[in-house]
Amino acid sequence: MPCLRRGASVKTVTRLAGPSSSAAFPATPRSGLIDLRSEAVAPLHPEVRAALCQAPEGSDSYDDDAAGHELEARMSEMFGMASALFVPTGRMANAMAIGLLAGPGTEILADADAHIVRSEYGLAARLWSIQTRTFAPVGGRLNVLGVEPLLSVLENTTMPTRLVCVEDTHAACGGAPQEFKALRQLAERLAQRGVGLYCDGARIWYANVAQAVPWRAYGELYDGLAVSLVKGIGAPCGAMLLMREDRRKEMRDMRRMLGGAWVRPGPLASAALRALDANAADPARDCANAALFAQSLRAELPDLHVLQETNIVMFDVPDSALFFEKCRADRVLVFRFTPTRVRAVFHRGISADDARTAALAVRDAHLSSE
Repeated sequence: MPCLRRGASVKTVTRLAGPSSSAAFPATPRSGLIDLRSEAVAPLHPEVRAALCQAPEGSDSYDDDAAGHELEARMSEMFGMASALFVPTGRMANAMAIGLLAGPGTEILADADAHIVRSEYGLAARLWSIQTRTFAPVGGRLNVLGVEPLLSVLENTTMPTRLVCVEDTHAACGGAPQEFKALRQLAERLAQRGVGLYCDGARIWYANVAQAVPWRAYGELYDGLAVSLVKGIGAPCGAMLLMREDRRKEMRDMRRMLGGAWVRPGPLASAALRALDANAADPARDCANAALFAQSLRAELPDLHVLQETNIVMFDVPDSALFFEKCRADRVLVFRFTPTRVRAVFHRGISADDARTAALAVRDAHLSSE
């Protein structure tokens, strides 16, 4: 294991692996800060930035934007799902999917730590009059045998369960990927009961690094799937909502109703298309750098409980607000996940040297807190 040293320069330039390996980018954006708050702070690949200015013009209002159509067709083909729609955010994709796949006066099941439960402002109830019941995950993973007994199917006495929602990877549990075998088992059991399965797959790019299954295998599991085009892939913004059935018109209508209709999505869609190619190797590298960071912390702080499976690292501290300030003073930004838990997210703007330097800053902040 590499030792922790202060020798890493914050101006290190790393070369991107994959189709565009000739393009360089600064390893630490934001004037030398090592920013581990989210993938959303990662610098754009130069080719992605250029694509914003080179896109063909079209109107989404009249459904004739060529770049948007190309992006949707590519994602639909990639996951083997009948319909795909480019939407502004992952939250909107989740809201649309729940509204379309469950419907008013029903219930959904999700684990208690899921993003749609913790971080999306009660959207199922506020938008669609849908009840949410929760179950306890096991380290962020599904317990198939624990989900099935919770299903409500007697419509005359209980609110019927129409949809089970899973998150892959699981952000609140250190980026834990779902076990594909368990997902397949759950999908089969739900299909027998007429209950849908939806995946908030914002970080599915990282789940695929851990599980290494064909993209179409995910499409075979889910009635609906949302994927971020920012996390892992590095597009400027946006998400893709995919459905097993052809529901594109309903999806477009709902997107407009929620205020998410584009005017000219071409530049953003073109940038996302370029990101899919230029940044294809990013998720694996991000996971490797997260593992390096976690291993370094475990070596230097053996009593620190560290969670890491993909590109997210979590660990507990006495006071996350104080810990954040100490790290910031050392030019490292982390995210206060709870009052006593800190999150570090690895993305295309972070190099291996940055991971080592950040681990040293975290070590110093932790030792000074004791």
